[in-house]
Amino acid sequence: NMHDRHRVRWAKALALKNIFQVSSDINKSLPYYLDILLHSFILFFSFLLISKTFSTEKKYILLFLLYITFVFQQYLGEYSYSIFEMFFLSLALYSSKNKKHFLFLAACVFATLNRESGFIILLTWLIFNEEYKKFLGFSFLTSLIFIMVNYQILECLIDPKFFISLEHQEGQVNFGDIASINIFSLSKLLIVNFLLPFGLGMYFYLNSKIKNKFLLLMFIIYLLVFLFATPLHHISVRLILIPLIFCSIYFYKLEQNSYSKG
Repeated sequence: NMHDRHRVRWAKALALKNIFQVSSDINKSLPYYLDILLHSFILFFSFLLISKTFSTEKKYILLFLLYITFVFQQYLGEYSYSIFEMFFLSLALYSSKNKKHFLFLAACVFATLNRESGFIILLTWLIFNEEYKKFLGFSFLTSLIFIMVNYQILECLIDPKFFISLEHQEGQVNFGDIASINIFSLSKLLIVNFLLPFGLGMYFYLNSKIKNKFLLLMFIIYLLVFLFATPLHHISVRLILIPLIFCSIYFYKLEQNSYSKG
């Protein structure tokens, strides 16, 4: 069951539980507003990190707000994991570009404890740095900490079915359901959940002469994750693509700026 893998996400869940319990002792309604403020701040800090990392023009900053608005107009499931993962990816990109080693490692460690797909974030080091030994070092330390934190369920971590369920998930849109979906619903699912988010990033990537292979690799990996490891209609997980889209824009504008200066 897809909820089995939530067992490796206990660290963040426990931290939030303690925070909400303390706030509940102050006022019964406080956890509700605290949850809103917490995720709003995480979104805002993600925005600041992306702006600081890529120094984007105002018209592209508007794109960030439109993307967030578009996602939050849909039905959201497990949005907390996606908001935090977007923040950690934004932090990792900032750290990678500015060679802040400890900050990068911290972003990767917390990303994996938030959601197991956080391991993909390690690849951001190679987007700006061709330092494979450091990448392997970050990967080893992140994996070691992840295993140490989850040592009690070590036997689950080596079972592929623990992370990618091969069973039909009730209440979710699975591959087996596609044949029974009418053409309009299927078209909406593909456009909203795949064509728009991935198409936006690939538009800037394909129109740039600077083709970063690791950026493309991350897009491909997330596409495979969304196809096989998450329900097809979960729009909230597409939040993770925002930093990668802005990374595509960065290389697109970098090539344009170099051409205009030349």
